[in-house]
Amino acid sequence: MRRRNRWVVVLLLTASLQLSVCQLTVDATDTNRITLNLKTAKVIGIKTTPVTETTISRKQIFGGEVITLPLGAEIGVRVGIKGREHLVSKNQTVNVVPIAQNSDAPNTEAQAVNIEDGALYYSLKNRNHSFKPGQRVLVEVSQQDDGIQRKVIPYASVIYDEYGKTWIYTNPEPLVFIRQQVTIDHIDGDLAALLKGPDTGTDVVTFGASMLSNIEFENKNQHSLED
Repeated sequence: MRRRNRWVVVLLLTASLQLSVCQLTVDATDTNRITLNLKTAKVIGIKTTPVTETTISRKQIFGGEVITLPLGAEIGVRVGIKGREHLVSKNQTVNVVPIAQNSDAPNTEAQAVNIEDGALYYSLKNRNHSFKPGQRVLVEVSQQDDGIQRKVIPYASVIYDEYGKTWIYTNPEPLVFIRQQVTIDHIDGDLAALLKGPDTGTDVVTFGASMLSNIEFENKNQHSLED
């Protein structure tokens, strides 16, 4: 189904659901509560999952150069980080990625051996002599805060308002949904790591959040007109 047609279906379904909404109450804070009847919830097909907490590993990408290390014929990689030392964990194994498309060198690991004059030096596992001195590479280095705990939710749970603020719907009890603002630290694939959000274990809507938002604000507009 084309994207335009999907939006038409969503709008038509939202309009038809207005009559099925059992109750809408607005909290005095920045959260909004919506209560659906069972029929409406089944039509939307709402799905939820609990907020989890996990160890986050974030990467910085630096340009590097393959070199011959001073202590012999061993191949290494030099990565200039002057002025950015605070961003990276220095004693770690990193991933080295060749830049040239025609390079025979595979992605490989390199072990930190030294830091000097604003540069990190890594010993490179140069199997089959694929890497050559002077070759340009990319080096994936873990950030200094690597290993911190973050609350994590599916990115599908996140909705954006017209000002770019990020929100989710929690599901504290059957058929009750509360819109809550969250602050995203970063997005990793289909997951969103949060700086601010609901407690671990809180059920959040993973499918149907956009529909709930449409229902909520349509009802708000109707109440405003009635007032």
